[in-house]
Amino acid sequence: MTGCNASAIGRCSADSISIFEGAVRGTEFHEAFHRIFELVIDDTLRNTIYKQIAKRLGVDLNNDPKYKNAREVAEWVADKFMDYSNNYYTDKDRNIFGIKLPKLISKAFNRISNFINAMRLVGNFRLANLYVKARNGYWSKHSHIDKITKDKIDRFNKLYKNLYYEVNGTKL
Repeated sequence: MTGCNASAIGRCSADSISIFEGAVRGTEFHEAFHRIFELVIDDTLRNTIYKQIAKRLGVDLNNDPKYKNAREVAEWVADKFMDYSNNYYTDKDRNIFGIKLPKLISKAFNRISNFINAMRLVGNFRLANLYVKARNGYWSKHSHIDKITKDKIDRFNKLYKNLYYEVNGTKL
């Protein structure tokens, strides 16, 4: 997860996410993004982002028999989505210099601000766009169940099958 010393965290599997009591703020976003990133989005887009982020992090995805480097990329991407979500502007009304903006302008201002924040956080247009779509509920508003193929589930299980978290000496 995020490397925090919390006594409880979240866990993502191919068919669900679990959020443990006492998990750090935003854990639900971290775990949900794993599911979107690994199971729903287009393979070509996901693989492109993996390669770009791996290069940035200095990890080798080609020489990675136990998928440790791939998991490092996946955790970085999910951690950054959690950070993005914890600082997300909702469609609440905005005030500038004490003047309340009309709702339509306020909404547009928030969306632009959120995209700029995503770009500043990850420096990657494709990933920033995914963050904005995910946080705006794109995958909850559209049927994407047909995109979760057996190949994607097999890949997910290969990456995360025997992965467990150890927190305060306890395997979860």
